[in-house]
Amino acid sequence: MAIEKGSKIDDGQQRGTGAKVGRPKTRHEKLQPISTRCPAPVLIYLKGITPFRYPSMTAMFADMLARFSAEKPWQHGLLWRKPKTAVSLAGKKVGATGWEQLNISLIPEQAEEVAAMADKCGVSKACYCYTAIFWWVTYVFPPASVR
Repeated sequence: MAIEKGSKIDDGQQRGTGAKVGRPKTRHEKLQPISTRCPAPVLIYLKGITPFRYPSMTAMFADMLARFSAEKPWQHGLLWRKPKTAVSLAGKKVGATGWEQLNISLIPEQAEEVAAMADKCGVSKACYCYTAIFWWVTYVFPPASVR
């Protein structure tokens, strides 16, 4: 059964009238995205562990990057990980590499802190964030099969 434009929804709102339908936004500040890339299996793993400890992936990424900046694991031997491209060219054919783009949304103050730390360490923001993701899934919340 298809819902037609202008039809009533259970809560009294009309579909197609411009009224917002769905969960209301609870965040009042604007978020600033930082783009990086990570392997698809890592992204699936992150989406899988998020509901057990955090209300959203945004909250998990904020905590992850705050802890990464505070603990500074690169000073204790963690190597910087450079993210790979999402597509590659082989001759004239375009192929997927198995890496997906990921936009990490942060409050502006934390995004500025990430940019400053990346600049201080001499790496890109994408490299800084992917290394944080790698550290998170390898050392902080590793899969049960790795522990």
